[in-house]
Amino acid sequence: MKINGKSVVTGQIKNFFSYYGWPTVCADENDVLYAVCSGHRMGHVCPFGKTLMYKSRNAGKTWSAPTIIEDSYLDDRDAGILYLGNGRMLATNFVHPFEVYKKNYKSWIVESSGKFGYEMLEMWSSLKESDRQGGSFYMISEDFGETWSERKRIPVSCPHGPIKLSDGDILYIGKEMYSGGEEEPDTINAYISKPENIKFVKTGSCPKPDGYEWEKFHEPHCVQLESERILAVYRSHIDDDGDYFTMYKTYSDDKGKTWSKPEATGICGSPPHLLKLKDGRIILSYARRAKPYGIYARIIEKDGSFGEDELLIDKADDSDIGYPASAELKNGEIVTVFYKREISERYTSIVSVNWSL
Repeated sequence: MKINGKSVVTGQIKNFFSYYGWPTVCADENDVLYAVCSGHRMGHVCPFGKTLMYKSRNAGKTWSAPTIIEDSYLDDRDAGILYLGNGRMLATNFVHPFEVYKKNYKSWIVESSGKFGYEMLEMWSSLKESDRQGGSFYMISEDFGETWSERKRIPVSCPHGPIKLSDGDILYIGKEMYSGGEEEPDTINAYISKPENIKFVKTGSCPKPDGYEWEKFHEPHCVQLESERILAVYRSHIDDDGDYFTMYKTYSDDKGKTWSKPEATGICGSPPHLLKLKDGRIILSYARRAKPYGIYARIIEKDGSFGEDELLIDKADDSDIGYPASAELKNGEIVTVFYKREISERYTSIVSVNWSL
């Protein structure tokens, strides 16, 4: 492995709204990179998150100023992006409902944004009911991210969004997210859509690992292997140590209708992002929030078997890091984006690392 370069996607810190997190990246036919994230925030949990997009036309060396592609009344979080071809792309995010923030996250908001954040929380109470609801959403762009459709709901959420299958269909593996009864709470399910007129329909449900409740499993991602078998990996919290995350894996041979019994990977780190390289191998990237903190990757072979060697993409000084996602350029170089404290002790930035195997 060779590290070829590093940059800060989100630029300099010039104001109090300088916390950025939970990114995803993709590349188009011309090697233009598109990175999305939740940004213009005051902290890990605050009322101000927006979905931002940055573009790089020089392989990640420098990045554009941000474009706001979604800014709802509530806190827009966990941005995903999928490039579909010919300038068409799909972006995802989710929001917690007002009542969840009021009940579970008021202290977080006060800590991150003080009276300012608390007053915003109070203002949310005046919104009409439809604007106070949370959920998981997706939007479509037909012009390389210049303009976007109205957002649409989907009953499940994944930080990095769906994938494109070899036949063009779009597969979304996600955790139930404020589905209004469409899905059993906390479960992980598969939704699929034809590419022409994107409308997701349920195709299957992923199995729960033996001996645990669904509340232990979150934030899945998937990839299609050379054999057309689909590999899905879950973020897993099965240890009493809140900073110890691991991952479970499961496979489908029928485009997500049925899945194998989940197996532990034994890897310390999460959540997963899976990138299929041109040579058929898979890059699994993840963060470790237990010491030694950092952004890591492993190679998964063409047949879906996990490699033993761990690749260090970047070190970190604390546990508020993660959500790496990768894209491959035409020359075979890999660009991985993630969030960490890079240029500030207070705020996290989106960081981009170029590397090669």
